[in-house]
Amino acid sequence: MLRTALGLVAGALTALVYRASLDNPLIFDDRTSILRNPSLVATWNLLGALIYDLAHPFVNLSYAIDHAIAGHSSFGYHVTNGILHLAVVGLLYGWCTRAFADVNRPSDWAAFFAAAIFGVHPLMGSAVTYASARPELLGAFGFIASITFARRAIVKTGRAAAVLAIVFGAIAVASSRAAMALPLIVLAYDAWVLRVPGCRQRLTRVYAPAMVLILAAGAWHVRAAFAADPVPSRGPVSNLLTESIVAWRYLGLFLFPRGQSLVHDVHWVTSWIDPAGLAALAALIAFAAAAWRIRDVAPLPAFGILWCLATLAPTTSIVPLRDAMAEPRMYLPAAGLLFAAAAALAAPLQRRPILGAPGTIVLAALALAAGARNRAFQDPVDLWRDVAARAPQSWQSHAEYAAALAEAGRCDEAKAESDAARRLNERLDAASLVGASCASSSPRQHEHQDQ
Repeated sequence: MLRTALGLVAGALTALVYRASLDNPLIFDDRTSILRNPSLVATWNLLGALIYDLAHPFVNLSYAIDHAIAGHSSFGYHVTNGILHLAVVGLLYGWCTRAFADVNRPSDWAAFFAAAIFGVHPLMGSAVTYASARPELLGAFGFIASITFARRAIVKTGRAAAVLAIVFGAIAVASSRAAMALPLIVLAYDAWVLRVPGCRQRLTRVYAPAMVLILAAGAWHVRAAFAADPVPSRGPVSNLLTESIVAWRYLGLFLFPRGQSLVHDVHWVTSWIDPAGLAALAALIAFAAAAWRIRDVAPLPAFGILWCLATLAPTTSIVPLRDAMAEPRMYLPAAGLLFAAAAALAAPLQRRPILGAPGTIVLAALALAAGARNRAFQDPVDLWRDVAARAPQSWQSHAEYAAALAEAGRCDEAKAESDAARRLNERLDAASLVGASCASSSPRQHEHQDQ
């Protein structure tokens, strides 16, 4: 009874925090992934939508369903994101309760705090309130559902559970790069936590082939990423050191969610002897080594740490992506961190529930911060003004601010931001940034507007 009630409360808190964000406008990459997506033009052409984007077929299919139901209204897309987030919260809660029972440390309160904090954390809101971050939501949904059924298949030796684990795993991997770590995560849980006989056979028959298939599919993504021309240009080593610093910034935002932004300035590493990059990489290696060392005495926290690092690695390592730092990438890794923390606190919370009081305070503070963060997305001009102020060295921040100003009819300000973006990225087209109306207007027209 308590378990069900706590799960419902975690979901209700999540829904309460995000209900005011359903009417927020579509922003940033929503223009290309949704508004200018040609596969969404024909209503209910679900097959066409499924094969249009082979890198994210299920994500694009979900956009097509949203468009068929609600057109280009932002409401429908945000509702779907909210439903997916609620589903992930529920899956995380269920996973925690099962995992804690596997090590004879059942704690419904620890599972509740993990799921509820995940549900209302402002950093998770970066994915929930941003329609184009749906790959992270759908990937996390498939990922946690897959490990849940994989655990059942191992414990109960059930074929139906194994099939469902494969189905949800395919959805996860086809939706988000973060889910590429799925076979490794299931293997770690099998070997470190369950320790059921037959792990070696499952390694050779299931986990290793799955890893090979995923790596083969991921090679296409890696090749496409290296073929792109990110600004600034960077190779695998410099990108790895840059992203090592970014990984710790993600952790900082997770612990203290202040200074959130759609775009971030980062410390670009230009030399393999950069001290900040080397220190950050060494700290990540030490973090991973610590998880390995404690796997026998504290298997669940070790598993949670591995979950975090392994799901962050596909987007935060050697592959130079367009955006060096994007908060939605922390969505699935944060679930692993919260699981690790809840696992470490499960026994104390079970013995002394009063220890949950600080967790309640943290939960309330995060819910208030998430509400404030969600309201920041209501006005695109105000949103991008804040982003440009927080990331003045990022061309994306100025480019998006210029587009928002142009859409508001503030052409002079838009052109100033467009010029700032072009100084940081010379390959940008001014007309594409400020729109046809502002790009074609003459200085005399601007003088007339000022009068």
